[in-house]
Formats: sequence, C-alpha cells, structure tokens
Amino acid sequence: MAKASVYVVVGQLTFIERLFIYHFMPGSVVLWVALQWEAPEGPLKLMGGEGRTMTVEQLERRADKYNVRVFVFDGPLSYEVAEKLVDDGYYVAVRYEGYIDLPKGTALLLQPRDETDVKESLKYYDDVHVEIYVPSERFVNDLPNDIPLHTFNWKLYNTLLRKGFHYVYHHNYPLREDTKCPKCGVPNAVREQGKLLGWDGPRCRKCGYELHYHYSELPKVPKSVIEWLDWHYAVVVI
Repeated sequence: MAKASVYVVVGQLTFIERLFIYHFMPGSVVLWVALQWEAPEGPLKLMGGEGRTMTVEQLERRADKYNVRVFVFDGPLSYEVAEKLVDDGYYVAVRYEGYIDLPKGTALLLQPRDETDVKESLKYYDDVHVEIYVPSERFVNDLPNDIPLHTFNWKLYNTLLRKGFHYVYHHNYPLREDTKCPKCGVPNAVREQGKLLGWDGPRCRKCGYELHYHYSELPKVPKSVIEWLDWHYAVVVI
C-alpha cells in the first residue's frame, strides 16, 4: 500500500499570524507548505524550481527537527494526508481558494469562489475551524457572528463590523490587528506586523467571556527559530 504523500514546492517556518490565521493555534510557529496543484499559474510557475514528492512521515520528521506541531498547507490538501497528520498528533490548517473536505479538528482559511463554497464550509463548522477571506458583502449572508473574517477593503471592513461580526480584520495596514472581547471590548490578543505580542487566552481577562479560538498547548520551539523569525518573514527548511 502506497504511503500518503504530497507534492511540495517549498516548506518554510513562520508565525501562523503571518498567514492571516488568527483564531487557530494562536502564536504558534508553523511549517508552511506550498503544494503544487493544477491551476493556470500554480506555485511552481510563480516561484520557479521543481518541487518534490514527500511522504507524511518525511514532513513529520522535518517538523520534529524544529519541535513544530502545526502545519499550514497552501493548496488542496487531501483528506487522507490531513487525517494521517491529525492521527499522529499534529495540527493542520489549509489555505485554499475553494471549499475542500477536511477531517475534524483541522482548520480552513477559505478564499471563496462563490457563495456555494461558503455554504459548504458551514456544514462542517462544528468540526472544522473556518476563517474566511471576504471579497464582497454578498459572501457573508447567514454566517455566524463568531466566524473570523479577513478583508483588504476598508469600506467592507467597516460594513462587516456594523453587521455585528465579532472578529473582523483589515489587512491593508497590518501594523496592528488586535482581537477584542465581543462582550466588554477589552483587548484579548495584540498583534503587530504578523506576530502575536500578547494573548490573554481563550477567555476575557475582565468579564470571563469565552472567545472563539481553537487552541492547545504546544511544545516550545528552539529559541534560535524565534530569533530567525524576528528578522525574517519565513525561513526555508524544505
């Protein structure tokens, strides 16, 4: 039986906040893996290079070298690979331009092509952590107000806040993108330039309100990795 594998263009260490994922494993250092897939301009054409096939075990060994337990994949990760990583004790997030089927306990940063992608993602909302890049107002109909939303449009950002969504982030000026308690307004997470500077945990320190996060304790990565990422956006390790 063939081992589960992926076709990797590049793998890099970075902070998860630099990938615009704010409510899944906050503050973690991740192994960010770009996958090759069929697209008009896939990663290989955009980035150059040849890429290579790697088994799940090879990916895990590379992550273990840096004491990293969280993967973020750019591209349509297969259910089989995601499930194997989760079963082995890793945390998995995927960034993709459409809805894909993922196992329980994973995360999806969805860039929807149409409203159908959003509706499909909500079917599994209790099992899969979902954050959405919102290109226009028509994509937010019937969304729960605790789903994290991301946009690059200032007018849309303010519209989403007025609609009552708790966690809305505007990325055109990403020097500071904080999370505030939806109940009392006290800052809960402080981010600056793609790095989590302070976090009170999943509950508000003032009123005790439980904010929407998916989080578990993680082992500490080497100090040298943190120092690398203080100076670089990401560090290539694959």
